[in-house]
Amino acid sequence: MAAVRFLPDDVVVEAAPEETLLEAARRAGVPLASACGGEAACTTCRVVVVEGREGLEPPPPDEAAVLAPLGDDASLRLGCRARVRGPV
Repeated sequence: MAAVRFLPDDVVVEAAPEETLLEAARRAGVPLASACGGEAACTTCRVVVVEGREGLEPPPPDEAAVLAPLGDDASLRLGCRARVRGPV
């Protein structure tokens, strides 16, 4: 399990390995929108990773393709695709 801290609410949840940020947020009751239902078809579940980017799996191709038009900010991730592997 890895601690994931959601701001600005300062909610900390223990995320299971490979759990997505969206799944962890929903389980913890943290409001995180997802218009496409977690299919990486939109960017409504995007998050800014303030600390612990290394605690996430690298972006899969579908996430990278959706985020490409938004620029090359490595701290920007899709909650539905960002899988936890360590503290974030």
